Amino acid sequence: METAPAAKPADPAPAAKPVTWKRRLVHVLLLMLLIVGAGFAAHGLCLKNPFYLDDQAHILKSVRVHNADWFDKATKATGHRVIPYTVWIILHKSVGFKAPAFHAVNLTIHILTALATYFAAREFARLNEIKGLLAKTPIANSFAFWSAVIFVVHTLNSEVVNYASQATIAFMNLFLVLSVGALFRAINTAREWWLPVIASGDPPGTRSKLRLFGSLWWLLATFLATALAAVSKQPGIAHAVANLAIIAIVLCPWKSLPALARSLRMWRSPAATAVTISAGLILTASLGFIFYWMSNYGLFYFIKRIFNDPEMGWHLLTQARVFWSYLWRMFLPVRLCSDHWIPITQSTGDVGAWVGATGIVLLIAFNVYLFRRHRAYCMLLALTLAPLLARFLFRNQEPFVEYRTYPAMPWLAMLVTFFAGVTVVPRIRPRNFAIGATAVAAGLAALSAQRASTWNSARDLVADIRKKYPLHVRCQSYVQAIDFSQRKYHSVIDRQVQVRKTMGKIFAHNRESKHRKYIVARSLNSFMFCEQYNAYALIELKKPQKAIDRVTEVIDTLSQAINTDQGKAFAVLFRVRGKAHASLRQFDKAAADYRRALERMPTDLETPRLIMALPPQFRKAAVPVKE
Repeated sequence: METAPAAKPADPAPAAKPVTWKRRLVHVLLLMLLIVGAGFAAHGLCLKNPFYLDDQAHILKSVRVHNADWFDKATKATGHRVIPYTVWIILHKSVGFKAPAFHAVNLTIHILTALATYFAAREFARLNEIKGLLAKTPIANSFAFWSAVIFVVHTLNSEVVNYASQATIAFMNLFLVLSVGALFRAINTAREWWLPVIASGDPPGTRSKLRLFGSLWWLLATFLATALAAVSKQPGIAHAVANLAIIAIVLCPWKSLPALARSLRMWRSPAATAVTISAGLILTASLGFIFYWMSNYGLFYFIKRIFNDPEMGWHLLTQARVFWSYLWRMFLPVRLCSDHWIPITQSTGDVGAWVGATGIVLLIAFNVYLFRRHRAYCMLLALTLAPLLARFLFRNQEPFVEYRTYPAMPWLAMLVTFFAGVTVVPRIRPRNFAIGATAVAAGLAALSAQRASTWNSARDLVADIRKKYPLHVRCQSYVQAIDFSQRKYHSVIDRQVQVRKTMGKIFAHNRESKHRKYIVARSLNSFMFCEQYNAYALIELKKPQKAIDRVTEVIDTLSQAINTDQGKAFAVLFRVRGKAHASLRQFDKAAADYRRALERMPTDLETPRLIMALPPQFRKAAVPVKE
């Protein structure tokens, strides 16, 4: 009986071709190109935006921009923002005050921040604490990409992109993200070569020492990015220190420190000495710079105000309410507004404020729990919450501003992407996850484009603000300026009647409300600017005496409750009245009013031009006498 021939063994499967560095580079560049495209799709309409409100003070009428003061130390409001003001000065000298050029800066910086988020997320995913969690999930190879996409299209970022003067916080956040990414890279580079040495107990080789020098370069990059954040906007140094402290606390190998110390003592060579000296110099320079900047630029001062400022308690309670308004808009970006107008808490009986404060304490306690159980979530949540909690240290007349959330948004995008991939959908196909993430990103991009289209028209933007906050006066001063520039003088006069009624409603609300009151000073500043354009309109309509009477009435009424020697608001009124006197050829009275205006606002640009229009014999009387 013949036996069947033995079956031939199956051919071995062809070995997978190794992925070359060129293919990896092309893949990364394509992903970065998609991130850039998503950013343009979401916010590209910002290039059609006009200048708006704060752009007047920080850019169009800024003495620093006009005089090209590259390093202005005279004013604490602008003296620290070296990088944005340098860019604005260059733009002014190159193209003048063309709005598209200034908005292009914000859009570019926002997209660069998204690319920096991609870099930071890639390094975050390489951390030993994270690598194992991501390995078996649908986002193992796309976590960094989706984090950057969610950030670049998120609608809550729209104010920073569409508001030219917010290039300050845009630059600051770019360098904050770069500092974190560089620190992650330094940690990964050091761990890649330190951990095997520590585990083996053998002296490290030359290659390990060279790689350690590489980690020191990334540590130096962290310090440089921190310094650049500090000279972009005042809070930059505080945000950077908070971010680096969070990462150090969460990732510090507390149990491995003795073994690490023993390993370092084995490096008895010139290379070990150089590494030790280099690390010491970097850390010393970093700590010295941080202390110098925080002590000389007001951040310690803000901490002291918690105990010395009598209004700080109300500010803390107000922020306890506002914190949750920030947080839910980060997850559901609707009811956004370019200029929120809310009353501040003025009573311990404000139940909503205490509920908000209790919720914050519970949220912090939950993050402490995560520190013990889930370090990855703890770090991302802490990085997200830190910028929001920093608002408690800084009190001003704007208790609720959307762009304050911007430093938290890269970490929120990483947190949401990480949670969705690791916890919510760990067993679905990568394709299904990509479809869902694309739908979310497309929805956010559509909302961002809608917000940008609203910013395209100043009147639409003001109408949007008035719809959400009927008692808002500040936005109406902007429309008054537009109508006056377009010679719609009767519209200016008619609108001023409504502005006065709105001010009456604000005072009535503050009298009747027990717990929450509006900041009257902020409304008064805007009200006086509205009065300015009303008076200018009367002058153009050949009614200067009526303008004088109206401005004098406002000055007399408000001076009974407010010191007229303080603030630039009264300077505006004196300047307006001076112009009305000049139109009646009452040059002596005009000079006296111009002098009062300059005494209250020495940096004003318009008053000196009006003084030069006076006859020469009256100009000297219009200039304040220097003591």
